[in-house]
Amino acid sequence: MQVTASAGGWSVILAAVPDPYHFKGRNYDYGTGVGFYGQFGATMFNRLFFRFNYRGGLIGTVNGNASHYVLRAVTGEVGLRLCNGVSACLELASFICLGIIKNTQRSPPAIPISGFLAGTA
Repeated sequence: MQVTASAGGWSVILAAVPDPYHFKGRNYDYGTGVGFYGQFGATMFNRLFFRFNYRGGLIGTVNGNASHYVLRAVTGEVGLRLCNGVSACLELASFICLGIIKNTQRSPPAIPISGFLAGTA
């Protein structure tokens, strides 16, 4: 069995985030922030593999309505190497964007996006 893991981070110089209150007629604001990720994987018998990935970010607006956003993406993949260069994979994913806007009665709801991917590579 082979096990892999990694983690890291980065700075976000410019990001566009949704703005439901339309600052100056725009439905987005600009921001900066930080991002981070983590990955864990395992391969058994050089054929069966599993990967778990997490990516996240924290964004604060610098132009537009004062707000903060939490971005999160989680994916999981399982696959079987059929022969040299050919694998069958199944991947599940979930993406969340949660905004906290200052001086409003309520925050806009989290925007969940879920996905499913199956294929060969």
